[in-house]
Amino acid sequence: IRQLLIKIPLAFVLGDAKSQDHLCGRFGGHNTSRMCRACHVTFQDSDDTTHKCKWVQHNQFIDTINVALNLDEINKNKRKHACEVLQKHSQHAVINSFDDVDFAGSKGGIFGATPHDLMHAFLEGILKYSTRLFINGFNTSVKAEIDLLVDEIFTDVRSSESKNMPRVNFTKGMTNLTMITADEEVGMALTLLIIGQTNKGKIIFDKRNNGTTEKILEDNELPSTQQFIEVIEILLSFHSWYKSENPIKWNESHSIEQLLKSVTVLLNKGKLTLPREEGNGWKIQKFHELMHIPFDVNKFGSPKNFDTGIMENRLIHVGKINAKTTQKRGPKIFTRQLGDRIYQQQCFEKAKRCVINDSEYNEIDDEESISSSD
Repeated sequence: IRQLLIKIPLAFVLGDAKSQDHLCGRFGGHNTSRMCRACHVTFQDSDDTTHKCKWVQHNQFIDTINVALNLDEINKNKRKHACEVLQKHSQHAVINSFDDVDFAGSKGGIFGATPHDLMHAFLEGILKYSTRLFINGFNTSVKAEIDLLVDEIFTDVRSSESKNMPRVNFTKGMTNLTMITADEEVGMALTLLIIGQTNKGKIIFDKRNNGTTEKILEDNELPSTQQFIEVIEILLSFHSWYKSENPIKWNESHSIEQLLKSVTVLLNKGKLTLPREEGNGWKIQKFHELMHIPFDVNKFGSPKNFDTGIMENRLIHVGKINAKTTQKRGPKIFTRQLGDRIYQQQCFEKAKRCVINDSEYNEIDDEESISSSD
């Protein structure tokens, strides 16, 4: 027996924007003085693709927080000033448990170890907003024409490879769907891209330019069908890149600058082609977070390393499916029964893995015995 002291540095923590902001102690909200936990971008600059980010350091707020919490019995004026400084930077006055965690020497600490989740920032963010902005530019009758064309093209299509492709069959109408998953957002974009290449689709899409509800661009022209198709192609290409299991070269030198340039083109193209009038427009956290993806890739490797989509799918398999077999008779009974179901499922999965491994070993032993007898 040998006793060892093992020090394991923490690479990063997975989560959506809200949970990551909580870990870093940043204020929530859609219009704050600091719009991102990792940098000091302001609300006004959050949709500016030329903005140069100033990164947050892990020890930047420690002394100010100590003063704000009056841990050293400092006078009230200094405490008030410290609270104002934290308010200016949208930072809560809390002692963060991650301050003493080893992040392998990273100066950003927990602020730099919470990579931006592409499932929520891209699939539930930029991609979703782009497709909705385009579809909502049509009136009800034109939306019905789009749904009929989707049914005409995709309803009778049968393929064994459909399970490996995004959903393109929306039997109840694509333009009025609300409760769809993040992966189905990709299917909607792909469907719009395909029907936009057909003659009927082009005729229907061109009717959008005859509407009166869309925002007029500076040149007094509405985005054409071709411009929208180009945006969707770029968005789907980005999705294919970060979902790829094999490394994809974004350029020959693999530099952050080139990847950042590609992301900037994506964001600028979408912002100019589909101006967003709802809420704060494109001045949103999800828009700016995409500009941090090149830096996350540089630190943590492939985007699949910090994509939370896999965990979300696991939640459906473990939590939601098992919840259907429980009695909804109060939180205590529901929680206990759900815990039992999950435990049983994990036991069955472990037993299955053991049986599969044993069978593989038996096959190897049989092959070795045959070869030795020969």
